Amino acid sequence: MVSIIIPSYNAASLLPETLRSLQKQKYADWECIVVDDGSTDNTKEIVTAFSNQDDRYKYFYQPNEGPSAARNRGINESKGGYIQFLDSDDMLESDKLHKQVELLDAKVEYDIVYGNSCYFEASENGEPRLISKEDPNWQRKVSGKGDIVISTILKGNIMVVHSPLVRKSVFENIGFWDNEIMFNEDWDVWTRCALKGMGFLFDDTANTKALIRLHPENRSKSLYKMYLNGLKVCVKIDNLVERNEYHKILKLKMIYHRKFLEKEIMKVYVVDKNLALSIAKSMFQIMQLNNYKIYESLIESGSPLKLRMYYLSQYVLNTIKYKIANVS
Repeated sequence: MVSIIIPSYNAASLLPETLRSLQKQKYADWECIVVDDGSTDNTKEIVTAFSNQDDRYKYFYQPNEGPSAARNRGINESKGGYIQFLDSDDMLESDKLHKQVELLDAKVEYDIVYGNSCYFEASENGEPRLISKEDPNWQRKVSGKGDIVISTILKGNIMVVHSPLVRKSVFENIGFWDNEIMFNEDWDVWTRCALKGMGFLFDDTANTKALIRLHPENRSKSLYKMYLNGLKVCVKIDNLVERNEYHKILKLKMIYHRKFLEKEIMKVYVVDKNLALSIAKSMFQIMQLNNYKIYESLIESGSPLKLRMYYLSQYVLNTIKYKIANVS
């Protein structure tokens, strides 16, 4: 059996479309576990209506704790030997479960199978209208275990959260989702899988894509949260790895995240000084840096030029330190 786990928070407008799409899966031995993460809309009524017609749909409620905690609740409630994560607004192509279950059944050396993904928009007839046949260009295609996977995944996430089908036993090995990470939480999970020697298999069989809903509103207001959490993952994973080449990859990632965050601070600073201070403080706490007071005084000084010059000097200094430390 496949346990499909859907964390949902105030997603009543799109959840029915996602739940209905599962009925088109050619693989029928599944359960759908919707974890209502403290919604104030009619999520419960929607899922109950589905479960009254099809007992494969199951509803669980918890106070709002975030998507990672909701996925963990879903894992604990699941009865299947395979886990399929799915966000409340996304979909799966109709052969995904069938083909990927076949692969994991046949190839016991692999723990995770994942495939292509594609953006979509809703259409009038209820079928997803694919925006592009190409994968999102940040995704990477890698099969195996050990260094080949670790070196790839440390450079960045290799798949969207609903792309893989995962053996439930994986979570007995690596532990659960990190409740403290609100963005990039899946990168943390797949990286820990790679470090624990889990076998990854990329398969591009037709009609097995993970479909990502393209929303009309952009997520630019959340970008700094994504990069703060990405930085948090970098620091966390850097404390787990031992090989020097892995540390090198992660140090470069940290420099990249910090450079982006400092640019965001400059933009936010113009309209909301308190938010700029909050972002800066979070960044310094995550990286355990001790010169936050200097940074804070520059923001408080009201001089964008001084702040810009400071962050540029810090970026150059960090880059030089990195190159000196890694001269062969």
